[in-house]
Amino acid sequence: MTPAEFKRKWARYSGKETAAYQEHFNDLCVLLDQPTPATANPTGSENGAGGFAHLGDGADHSQRELAEQIAASPQASPMDV
Repeated sequence: MTPAEFKRKWARYSGKETAAYQEHFNDLCVLLDQPTPATANPTGSENGAGGFAHLGDGADHSQRELAEQIAASPQASPMDV
């Protein structure tokens, strides 16, 4: 998924945030070429492989942190996010 595809998909979404947060987060993972939570931890255990969203730096990241990572990406312009 490219930044433009992500923007196009989510710009037209008008539902409740709680209804789509998981898909939104999964799309962020795909955009950043990172495993989704289910891929990183297929058993769903608390001690799963890599935590919730692992960016290779040894830390787990929230959805907000992933969005900030996209915004700071050299491949994304402010209009892409």
